[in-house]
Amino acid sequence: MKLKKNIALITAISLAAIVFIIQTIKPEISNGASDVKHEGTPTVFVHGYRGTLNSFEGMMERFQSDYEWGEKTLVCTSDKRVAECKSLTDEKVKNPLIHVYFEDNDSNFEKTSIELGNILKLLKGKYGHDKVNIVAHSMGGLVSVNFIQETRQEKEFPKVEKLVTIGTPFKGIKREVFEKRYNEKKHDLIADSQAIQELYSEKENFDPNTQVYSIAGKISKKEDGDGLVSVQSATSLKNVVASDHYREQIIVSKKATHNGLHENKEVDEEVGKFLWK
Repeated sequence: MKLKKNIALITAISLAAIVFIIQTIKPEISNGASDVKHEGTPTVFVHGYRGTLNSFEGMMERFQSDYEWGEKTLVCTSDKRVAECKSLTDEKVKNPLIHVYFEDNDSNFEKTSIELGNILKLLKGKYGHDKVNIVAHSMGGLVSVNFIQETRQEKEFPKVEKLVTIGTPFKGIKREVFEKRYNEKKHDLIADSQAIQELYSEKENFDPNTQVYSIAGKISKKEDGDGLVSVQSATSLKNVVASDHYREQIIVSKKATHNGLHENKEVDEEVGKFLWK
């Protein structure tokens, strides 16, 4: 009898301890970053061909610290079709900024679009974001357009409310220029590639509710572009988007180089006005 009483006492104490631990931990779990309901439409930053985590770091930091337009909340990566996000804050944020990075950063449009889709699906399913804005540099703009065309009718993905493309080659990059810069002879980014042609053939699938702002760089009055992408190429998305949902801006500056566009404060201002002002 004494042994049974001891066992019962130990069991009761153990159960009480477990309940205490659960009650102690539970508030921390409910206040975790994944459960925070942020305000405003989150903005997703999508880098270009061979981009890195540093590609949009400067712009996002300026948006947060200098302009106070938003705050970085997540860094999301995708590798081999598996997406994951790391929370940067557990505070409620107005206008969350989300940094996207593709492990396979030199893949083609279709594969990278799938990777973007996996991240955006996670943003809706886990974080409750039914709509997003996208700011995309270079190939990131093509990937984003391809994503919108491919998932327009799919409910598991968030809707893209606004899309900003920065130096995106919607007509591709001249073959000789691309080969010289990247030392590759075949890629979707080369002018007249099948992938770029398909983007225009699928223009009817582009969401008519998405507002688009295309920004092109022009490093001098004599140069036709940012040193890699021509102005015509960077503004050709107007042939896909309805005219009342499209606008464009050409930034003329020595600093409006292809890789310098997302470090250009004039570009900052244009993006900020389009998204939040």
